[in-house]
Amino acid sequence: MYNIQLKKYKVKLFYTYSVGKNTKNKKLIHKLTWYVLERDDIKEDLEKYDLQFQKDFQKELEFLQHKRSQEAGGQIEPVEKENKGRRITEEMKELHNLFRSIAKKTHPDLYGDEFIEIFKTANEAFDSKQWIDLVTIAVELNIELPEFSVSTTRLIEQSIQDIEKSLDAMTNSVSWVWHSKKTDLSEIIDDPDKTVRTRGKNNEKLDQLKKSVRANLNINEEEFEEFLNQP
Repeated sequence: MYNIQLKKYKVKLFYTYSVGKNTKNKKLIHKLTWYVLERDDIKEDLEKYDLQFQKDFQKELEFLQHKRSQEAGGQIEPVEKENKGRRITEEMKELHNLFRSIAKKTHPDLYGDEFIEIFKTANEAFDSKQWIDLVTIAVELNIELPEFSVSTTRLIEQSIQDIEKSLDAMTNSVSWVWHSKKTDLSEIIDDPDKTVRTRGKNNEKLDQLKKSVRANLNINEEEFEEFLNQP
């Protein structure tokens, strides 16, 4: 529910909350809004591509799971979550104050479940140092942003750089690359004006592309073939 509400408000950030704010904050809000929208759009696409990838490579993923299980002696070790305490550095004080302002408008102790999803998202954003999300939530709640200090602005800029890296990682992921290349080939293969021979050649290219993906997944073709043929 919160994500739907947030998306609705993000588009308005360019126009609604810039009025009356200092120039630095106007620029900051515009910049953050673009990055948040870009990240969310790519994440939505990647979720769809991941689902399609799981269908297209169902047997390969089953093979990888089988191999991991064998290497672990049939047992998959549970992943232990790192227990982090909240530590507020001098640089984070302004952002912590911003989080506290958000909490005053959303905390379950004050409002029950009415704003609980927003509060959880702000809490996660602060703990994971996703300052872009924290500022975006504050703007959505019509909380006046302070004129951030140089050190705080540096932290926010670092958050932007982290998003840029994540965008690069998402658009270079195996499922993203597979979708884009498969789409290009599928358009040719499905073209009714192409000859049977041409479509056959492109089907061969698609098979080669699948082999390339399996190589990226470190799947040995002979071992994979044995896995497929086992009773």
